[in-house]
Amino acid sequence: MENLSMKKLIKHIWKYNRVWLIVSLVIVLVVTSASVVVTQNVFLSNTVSTILGRDRSVLVSGDPSAYQYYTKSTSDFQQFIPTVSSFDVDANGNALSAQQQKQLALQQAMLLNEEIAYEGFVLLKNTDNALPLTGQNVKISVFGKNSVNLVYGGSGSGGGNAANNMSLYTALRNAGFDVNPTLESFYNSSESGEGRDSNPAIGASTTGLAIDETPQAKYTAAVKNSYDAYHDVALIVLSRIGGKGFDLPRTMVTSYGGANVAGAKDGQHYLELDQNEEKLIHEVVSSGKFGKVVVVINCATSMELGFIEEMDGIDAAIWIGSPGSSGINALGKILNGSVNPSGRLVDTFATDFTADPSYKNFGDNLSDGGNQYMLGGSGSGYYYVEYEEGIYVGYRYYETKAYDEADFGNDDWYKENVVYPFGYGLSYTTFDWKIADSTDNSVDLTADGEIQV
Repeated sequence: MENLSMKKLIKHIWKYNRVWLIVSLVIVLVVTSASVVVTQNVFLSNTVSTILGRDRSVLVSGDPSAYQYYTKSTSDFQQFIPTVSSFDVDANGNALSAQQQKQLALQQAMLLNEEIAYEGFVLLKNTDNALPLTGQNVKISVFGKNSVNLVYGGSGSGGGNAANNMSLYTALRNAGFDVNPTLESFYNSSESGEGRDSNPAIGASTTGLAIDETPQAKYTAAVKNSYDAYHDVALIVLSRIGGKGFDLPRTMVTSYGGANVAGAKDGQHYLELDQNEEKLIHEVVSSGKFGKVVVVINCATSMELGFIEEMDGIDAAIWIGSPGSSGINALGKILNGSVNPSGRLVDTFATDFTADPSYKNFGDNLSDGGNQYMLGGSGSGYYYVEYEEGIYVGYRYYETKAYDEADFGNDDWYKENVVYPFGYGLSYTTFDWKIADSTDNSVDLTADGEIQV
């Protein structure tokens, strides 16, 4: 009797609740399957862990099966603490504190960054083997206001903590060079000008960004006299920043319809030399006081660098991009020959950006809200860029255009429009190609058969 009542009860429950029972069973199966998939997929697992605030795994390069686990404090958002065995103890086997582990990880990261710089800095020019700088106690005068305010990284979220940034002057002294202290003090003082913003705020400008190179009128007699004791090499530093929140400006006016920023000429854009930079280079080269003149390009993007090849008196040039906190140390070692530069450009460095068709569709079109999407005649707050060129931007444009121009007999078009091509880079190594040996063999060729067309 009891079994009969139980059967009736089950039938009753199934009759009135079968929809919910089926749905619940499906949900359990889906959740179980999803858990298996997520735990087996690093990307999905990290994503879910980020949302839920759980520990995340980081793939170790070169070993797909090995992971390092980093513990994240969700209460105070401290830095990730590596728990890899090599970071747990010091060379004597003594346990390291969490803070010591962080410091050790930072040191290793700085060394890795320096290694990346060794392999990434690009030697653009080296006339008559001006580099490396050999000899004892080479004396260098460093020029450029931005030599004391390098661009280490980008703006906005591309920026970083500046507390551990190595200065260019420290890097040069680490490499054994004797650096002009009078010039260094001059650039560090307000006598040489205000200087540019180290890291402009997101959306800080849609027009001119200040370069703030020191005008020649500010160079005192005492500063100029200091060249005599540090005349082996003149190192000229040119810097440009870029990053999140705004496009690099195509106009150097302070605001729409306003005056030019200091040092700029009408019609100039941010990625070409301004007047103060031109005059600085001319003054250094024409003075005849320096045995060699080396230009350092501290800019993560491409610039108009035709002057390096066109101007007599510039012996060498190196592109260092944005070197990060410790990467600048590699420059000193490249200059003294301890490291052979092997980097290659990842962009095409054009002669004249304004001659590129994409230039007309870039940025704000030199007007307030110039690329703002209009809705019913009013600004919508949304902005856009037309990619009318399709894939033909950068090296794809220059390589294709040069091919077309060659068909019409203009074989010099590429040389006239490109200063340094994509993949360009020199080194201190001398290469020589020759046929070491060859053997002539006489072969009789015969052919049988028919060819049908």
